[in-house]
Amino acid sequence: MILFCGESKSVDTETVDEWRIKVKQLISSYEPRNIYNADETGLFYKILPNKTISFKNEICISGKKSKERLTVMLCVNLIGEFEKPLIIGKSKKPRCFKNVDIKRLDLHWEANKNAWMTRCIMTEWLMWFDEKMKKQKRKIILFLDNATSHPDLKLQNINLVFLPPNTTSHCQPLDQGIIQNFKVIYRQMILR
Repeated sequence: MILFCGESKSVDTETVDEWRIKVKQLISSYEPRNIYNADETGLFYKILPNKTISFKNEICISGKKSKERLTVMLCVNLIGEFEKPLIIGKSKKPRCFKNVDIKRLDLHWEANKNAWMTRCIMTEWLMWFDEKMKKQKRKIILFLDNATSHPDLKLQNINLVFLPPNTTSHCQPLDQGIIQNFKVIYRQMILR
């Protein structure tokens, strides 16, 4: 018996098969280093594991789980090179960055009241990324899911391609374990 959960439940396998054929045609004129995928994920950055090892007769007390979150957008190319992550928090200048110049960090920091991706934030990031590719004299293809926050822009050096609806769990490379791995490594570092 196979149990499906989340997005993979509603995936149309015929659409996925057609998409895989189309992708081969789309990427045929690009070098692997110029084929990118970007996707966002929520990161509940204060949550500790819900299971742990304890000694016999030790009393374990649990509390409420923190719902404080960040949105993290990762962007990676086919050969595994990551761009600076885009992190979206609730505050323009969080207390933890009190004596830190955010612009000198190896990330893009944005903020809004929900810590969610917005069309405005995504547009700014795409314009920045397009300018970066222009400076490097590279033409790339960037695959995105069809979230409402992802604008369909005409860019000079980026060919934006949107995944078919309800197929990201099968078609999006970052959903094939990269984001999950990022979260596992993050939690390991938090516990250290």
